[in-house]
Amino acid sequence: MTTVTVTGFIVDGMNYPGGDGTGWELQTDDLGNIEVDVEQVTAQALRFRHQFVTITGYYTTKEYVERGPREVLVAEQICLTSGQ
Repeated sequence: MTTVTVTGFIVDGMNYPGGDGTGWELQTDDLGNIEVDVEQVTAQALRFRHQFVTITGYYTTKEYVERGPREVLVAEQICLTSGQ
């Protein structure tokens, strides 16, 4: 497991086919939209939702019933970032 740091705008309420997904995404300029698992840092995610943040964590593959395997960023820390 390799630790990564990614910066972007975090949003919740994302809907996926069949309800398959975390409901959270990080919208980035260079990497596109990244699905984020915020289970370990729910309080931070809720505090900073709809803001520009830096997430530290790692990528994993989640198996979804309707969407199949998807790469997801598992957030271990979310920090508010001055940005765009």
